[in-house]
Amino acid sequence: MKVNDAHLLAQAFSLAGEAMLVTDEAGHVVAINNEFSRSTGWSPQTIAAQSLQLLWSSDHGAQVDTIMAAVAANGRWQGEVLCRHGNGVTQFREATVTGLANGFIVVMPDPKRRHVGRIDSLTGLPDRSVFMERLKTTCAQVERKHMAAAVLFLDLDNFKHVNDTLGHDAGDRLLKEAARRLKSCVRESDTVCRLGGDEFTIILAGLNQVEEAEVVAQHILGKLAHPFDIGGSISPMSASIGIAALPNDGISPDELLRRADAAMYQAKRSGRATYSFYSQEMMARAIERAHLERELRHAHLAGEIELLFQPIVNLTTRRVTGSHAMLQWNSPRGGLLNAGQFLPVAEECGLIRPLGEWLMTRMVQTLVAWRQAGLGEMKICVGLSRRQLGDLTLFEHLLEGMKANNLSPALVEFEVCADALGDDKLMVRSVLATLSAFGVGLIIDDFGHGHVALQTLQHPCLRAVKIHATQVQKNKTIAGALIRLSHALNIPVVAEWVDNNALLNGLAEAGCDYAEGNMLAPPLDGHAFAALLKSPNAEIAA
Repeated sequence: MKVNDAHLLAQAFSLAGEAMLVTDEAGHVVAINNEFSRSTGWSPQTIAAQSLQLLWSSDHGAQVDTIMAAVAANGRWQGEVLCRHGNGVTQFREATVTGLANGFIVVMPDPKRRHVGRIDSLTGLPDRSVFMERLKTTCAQVERKHMAAAVLFLDLDNFKHVNDTLGHDAGDRLLKEAARRLKSCVRESDTVCRLGGDEFTIILAGLNQVEEAEVVAQHILGKLAHPFDIGGSISPMSASIGIAALPNDGISPDELLRRADAAMYQAKRSGRATYSFYSQEMMARAIERAHLERELRHAHLAGEIELLFQPIVNLTTRRVTGSHAMLQWNSPRGGLLNAGQFLPVAEECGLIRPLGEWLMTRMVQTLVAWRQAGLGEMKICVGLSRRQLGDLTLFEHLLEGMKANNLSPALVEFEVCADALGDDKLMVRSVLATLSAFGVGLIIDDFGHGHVALQTLQHPCLRAVKIHATQVQKNKTIAGALIRLSHALNIPVVAEWVDNNALLNGLAEAGCDYAEGNMLAPPLDGHAFAALLKSPNAEIAA
């Protein structure tokens, strides 16, 4: 090689945009380029003659020999290493090691310019494949060094509602900001990945004790609690976090991910905006939940779920003036299950939309049958979850059926828990606007148990509020005040769960307008409900 050629090669090596180093046959560093020095903090003087064993962290000691053997056999090795920077901080870096005549050359691309197939294009975070590789490396470290580590599985609460009400662009902005906040909560040596959708995973390696993961989870919840400004709309956000610890909860990447996922679902069941550690009991519940999910999917197709209607009775005339629709599942394994026992599973596994559409279709069919039976304008109220409230396709599905059968939308009223109409003012405004646009009424359930804004109580789409009958039994003063407040705003009051005469009489004395409960009439299928009301003068005897 000519002297000028050697000089040009040396310049090209020095100025290359990728971090590069050259070693001798024993793996000792001979030279590094400017980008390597910039990105790792090593100077040529401090790293000269050092071994790759040092550079790639003591955790990769055994791996260096494996890499060199692979290069000797194949001429080249490519993968991910845990690179130790000059300041002692470690960072996962992709590396390509190529054999030379008398040594090796190592090239490490800038993590910010890595191959797009391994980086989530929206958030810039590593993707699932990178997460699983790094978790495998972390598991190996834990086994060798008897250290602690943790996997956090994070799911943003009510993200679908943001997408449905503000649009996918707003949802994308929220995901990017969430990713930025997550990265700010961990060390550079930790790994934050976007698993998909609104799910993120974090690997916390090199922990002194597992309790450190709890501190990180608390920090994350605090960071996410600050309102998100997404396109001019201020939206609060929270997350449910599951934590699986290494080595106590396993050392298999797939097993740890499943267990962190199970812990995350436990956090959601605990009320969201919280974290939960994995436990053996939790896995047993997760297995039972998986069985329930499979059975529920079969039940939806096999017709095991039925729609029942509980009469709503006017306490003055004792006549039935409406109905409360409720789902019931006749499970071959679990017996009769009410909606509260299986709808949360339907929400988690994605069945809530097809179940909701089936429910709307059956309601329309029932209203048509009741009209043909001469029941007139008999109303149906049905409870919706917070997630269903944000699903415009559900409203559209209902209205399409109502219009096709010449039914008034006013015959349907959606029942929503007071808690769901609490702090998220944006969601409440969106729900009220949707109900008004479609002409569907709103009933607030559990009135008195959650914060409901005065503007909501004065909204024209509000048809009634519901209270639990036992509120009268527990505190007549508070129950009476709730009823008087409602009447002052011209809002009728419905009491539910009436199961004895003492409650019924107490409600009547307090001025309650309507009631429902098994003592008055049990839930009935559509045909039995119509048979009960065949006579226009039919009354419910107490």
